[in-house]
Amino acid sequence: MQSQYFGRISLGTPGQEFQVLFDTGSSDLWVPSSRCSPVNRPCHSHSKFDARRSSTLIFNGDPVDMEYTKGSISGFLITDTLRIGDMTVVNQTFTEAVEEPGTAFLYSKFDGIFGLGFPQLSFSGALPPFHNMLAQNLLSEPVFSVYLNRDQKAETGGEITFGGIDPQKVDQSSLKYIPLTKKTYWQFNVESVSSGPIKWCNDGCQMMADTGTTMIVAPNEVVRSIKQSVGIKEDEYGSELVDCSKLDELPQIDFTINGDVYALEGKDYMVKVGIIGFQFCSFGFRGMDMDPDEPWILGDIFLGKFYTVFNAGDSSIAFGALKK
Repeated sequence: MQSQYFGRISLGTPGQEFQVLFDTGSSDLWVPSSRCSPVNRPCHSHSKFDARRSSTLIFNGDPVDMEYTKGSISGFLITDTLRIGDMTVVNQTFTEAVEEPGTAFLYSKFDGIFGLGFPQLSFSGALPPFHNMLAQNLLSEPVFSVYLNRDQKAETGGEITFGGIDPQKVDQSSLKYIPLTKKTYWQFNVESVSSGPIKWCNDGCQMMADTGTTMIVAPNEVVRSIKQSVGIKEDEYGSELVDCSKLDELPQIDFTINGDVYALEGKDYMVKVGIIGFQFCSFGFRGMDMDPDEPWILGDIFLGKFYTVFNAGDSSIAFGALKK
């Protein structure tokens, strides 16, 4: 499944390298600690930060607990040097995780999480890395931009650009900026969602852009209705797999945001899944019990169709057409 987009950072001096999930749905940076329990399998199956090896470490020692939709971690705050690409961020406070209960992170291809949400969302109270870059005047513009490659055969899975936009990836004239409605998540208002004559969210819905989630997550009853509308049916075993060669037959799903329509075709909202040597496609929406004012989550299924610009300067987000 096209489900995890991660990249390399280093922490400490000399640098210790980690693969981290770039997550706009959270705000903390954490990596596993060399001090985690020997029986903690998720921790020991990944790279671990050894504080004793760093000459620039500042040990805070404050305890931290973080809860995610899937999984949790516990650890302690430390401060050290962060390097990402050709950028060096000094005095970055992050969490070294000494406990990763359960198996949520056991098989992940990333070691830790690089939160890109707003400071108000931080479990630890630490300034998120992107906002620390801004505080240290390391960026020419208060933005970061994300390109997610849905082609599983491609050499690179995507790109994150801090401080600007990559003109080789996006048609800049197509970028439309949308005001945020809340400064915790990257959250905004969507006027409606539709497929042909059928509409959902007629009175508007709150949605958030989340690079740390694969699917589009919406209320159970809405997902059931969308599934029925586009003709996705479950078989006798409860499976909703579709032959990937028939994606062109599926109808379009339109998101109307700030007066503009952002269209997903069948190949966009279906996820390729390999089962015993065969490839099928699964519906990219997931239903969840949600409060009426709880935002839908626009994960990589939606974000992979567009180039996304996250602008902290004027509290906005933009989606643009990818260059072919």
